[in-house]
Amino acid sequence: MVILCAEETETLLFDEPAVVIGVGSSNVIRTISNLLLNNRIDKTTPILNIGLAGSTKYPVGSIISVNKCIRQHNQFDKLEYELDVITDIADTCITADSFLEDGSDIPLVDMELYYLLSFGLNVKAIKVVSDNLNFNDYSVFNHQAVREELNSIISRIS
Repeated sequence: MVILCAEETETLLFDEPAVVIGVGSSNVIRTISNLLLNNRIDKTTPILNIGLAGSTKYPVGSIISVNKCIRQHNQFDKLEYELDVITDIADTCITADSFLEDGSDIPLVDMELYYLLSFGLNVKAIKVVSDNLNFNDYSVFNHQAVREELNSIISRIS
């Protein structure tokens, strides 16, 4: 299993090694293309995406499995991806092109997962709620509790 995170700081939330893919569409496309071209992963490689996400539905520090991912772009972008669930709580992740600071009933929002899934890889995803669409709340959660739970999940699915 290969663990992918957008930022180096996300790799501090668990003990296993991870590949940092960068924030946003262009970074994901460049990094995943390089991993595929250099045979570091293929379409069958089990991939776990662990990352931070905003939410208006869940409290900061919640760990949520992604069961569906859609892109927040325009009315023409209707493709959505279904994912296998790996935690007790699962919900939809909306991939946006920028940090969202408003909205109601947004389960999860990130800036990478949709683009990662567009490669047709074998991906499961876990998001840690880092904020409630308020940049001032970003990453104010019990890192030790999150670390223990993520390590347990990784151990269970490895």
